[in-house]
Amino acid sequence: MKLCIDAGHGGHDCGAVGLGGLRESDVTLQIAWLCATLALNAGWSIALTRSSDIFVGLQERADRANLSRCDAFVSIHCNAAANRSASGFEVWTTKGQTAADPLAESVLRQMGRAFPGEIARLDKTDGDGDKECGFAVLRDTNAPAVLVEVGFISHPETEERMRSPEWISTAARAIVDALNAWQETRS
Repeated sequence: MKLCIDAGHGGHDCGAVGLGGLRESDVTLQIAWLCATLALNAGWSIALTRSSDIFVGLQERADRANLSRCDAFVSIHCNAAANRSASGFEVWTTKGQTAADPLAESVLRQMGRAFPGEIARLDKTDGDGDKECGFAVLRDTNAPAVLVEVGFISHPETEERMRSPEWISTAARAIVDALNAWQETRS
C-alpha cells in the first residue's frame, strides 16, 4: 500500500501562528516526517507532497498524490481560531459518504485514544464524525483522502505541547496507527 503524506502549508505560507510564534508549517512538517518513518516501518510505501519548508500549491499537492498512485492521502494541519480557548482535533473529508469516511473514523478513534483529554470536534449530522468540505486537496485527490487538524495552535497550552517531541510523536503515531487499522479492514 502506498501513502501520500501532505504537510500543510510551507514556504511563504506558514499557515497559522500561535501566540508564542510557533508556525503551523513547522509542526506539520515534523509530524509528516515522523509519520513517513513510522509508516515505512509498518510496510507502507511513502510519497510526500513536500519534504522541506517550501511552498506547494493546493492543486500541485493533489497532483503529486495522484501521480504517486497512492492508496491513501493524509493532509496534516493545525487549527486556529480567534477564540483562544478553542481546542481539540478534527478530521475532514469531502461531502457525502465516500471511501474516505472509514479512514476518517479510524483517525478520529486513534486521535481520541492518543489524546484522551482533548475534544474530538465532530459533525454527526450524517451518522459519522468527520467534518465535510470541498477542500481542494481532498476533492482533487483520487485516493481516499482526509485532512487532520491535530490541534489548535491558537490555544496557548496546545501550542506549548506542540513544541514537545513527545506530542509530535504521539500525533504521528496516532495517524499511522489509524492508517494501519484502516488498511487491515480493507484486506
